Amino acid sequence: YSVIGRVLPVTMERIGQLYGVATFQKQVRKILADELLLMFKAFPALIIDHVSDITEYTGSLRNMMDGKEHYFVHIIWIIGEYAASHYDERCSTEILVKYHESLECVAYELSMVLQSSSAAKQGGANMTRLMSVLMTALAKVASRCQDLIPRVLLCLTKIVKQHAESQVDRASRQVMLSRASELVNILKMPSLAATILSAMSEDFATARKQSLEGDREIALLLQTATSLVQH
Repeated sequence: YSVIGRVLPVTMERIGQLYGVATFQKQVRKILADELLLMFKAFPALIIDHVSDITEYTGSLRNMMDGKEHYFVHIIWIIGEYAASHYDERCSTEILVKYHESLECVAYELSMVLQSSSAAKQGGANMTRLMSVLMTALAKVASRCQDLIPRVLLCLTKIVKQHAESQVDRASRQVMLSRASELVNILKMPSLAATILSAMSEDFATARKQSLEGDREIALLLQTATSLVQH
């Protein structure tokens, strides 16, 4: 564990400093992104012991640019998955608040970027995918610290309003808005939110390939929750 603990911050630093050959960078970054998931699956305590390193890394969208998208998205997913007391009893309210603040900051920054027509055209698919993962991670963190639910509801509601007529292509925008609306409905049931959202532990190997089957399974779960709220 101590060796893995030393490797993690190094990979976050070095993933943007690889030798400048495109094919080499792409292959190494894919390997590092895949290994990142395995590291946290084997050692979920990393989410507690490296909270400062992780929040510093996720605090800037620059860390998802220039081919680093998969690694960045994996980090966001990992926060939503492993920042939970059932993985490590040291996951306190203070730690959840720190992760929430980092995710919220990125969500608002990404929302602004997506409103730019040039950014939406150049990286729209990756960015809307990141936004969906971000919103889900925010909702998961809030479900484990209910004092955060009002802030996350406000954040999700703002995102819906901002992107009702955004420059993102219609299909991607609809997926993003649907996810936000459904998460809002889940968070309106605080007593059930944690249970419902914990069931959304996607197989990220499938999710990173943007599997339609995986998305449909999540959508079905969210639609069930939505119907519970509406009735």
